[in-house]
Amino acid sequence: VVHEYVKLKAFLNDEFSFSYLPKNAKPYLSSEEWNELLYSFGDDMNKHYKVVRSMCNEIIKKIKYKYNQ
Repeated sequence: VVHEYVKLKAFLNDEFSFSYLPKNAKPYLSSEEWNELLYSFGDDMNKHYKVVRSMCNEIIKKIKYKYNQ
């Protein structure tokens, strides 16, 4: 999920040259996004799933808006 999310963030920045995994991927995500995407065994799995799903839905919506105009 993290890998695909980083790719979508790169695509939003018009970065397609490394479409498998963007070069220097860490700057594409904020600290908050990294923290939300990475699961810790002590976390509530259902809450984690809902947050990540929401993040993914939002980025997909942004991609659709940007490229389907």
